[in-house]
Amino acid sequence: MNSRLDTHVAGMKGEPFLAQAARLGQGHLDASLIQGVLNRDNQAHIRTMLAQLPEGQRTAVTSQLDHFIALSKTAFSDAVSQVFLVAACLMCIAFVVVLFLPQIPLRKSAQPAAQEVGTILDDELAQSDKRHEPRVIAGGQQNRPN
Repeated sequence: MNSRLDTHVAGMKGEPFLAQAARLGQGHLDASLIQGVLNRDNQAHIRTMLAQLPEGQRTAVTSQLDHFIALSKTAFSDAVSQVFLVAACLMCIAFVVVLFLPQIPLRKSAQPAAQEVGTILDDELAQSDKRHEPRVIAGGQQNRPN
């Protein structure tokens, strides 16, 4: 956003209102000046300062101010629009990456969770009871006595 805003600010350096702002003591053009000009309270303050100018000069400077405000609004809206455009592109890339991620099962057995917990608990309790210990039979499988 700042990069895009800096590009717009660089293009606004030749605005006639900035020459008038320099005479009023606000000659440094940066994003804070643009932000200050877009603030409604500051606009009202600037317009009261411009009301003190002679009539012929006041209308010209007021129209320059209105033009500068319109350019400032365009600069901010373009900068914000670019932020959302870049974010949308990144989200599309992330979506495509997620589609190609391998699926990893969260559980290692197909048993319902309660039955699986019961089997694990049964295995742990059976270790203290010789009669219920699983017996290893040929092929490496365990057999449980009933």
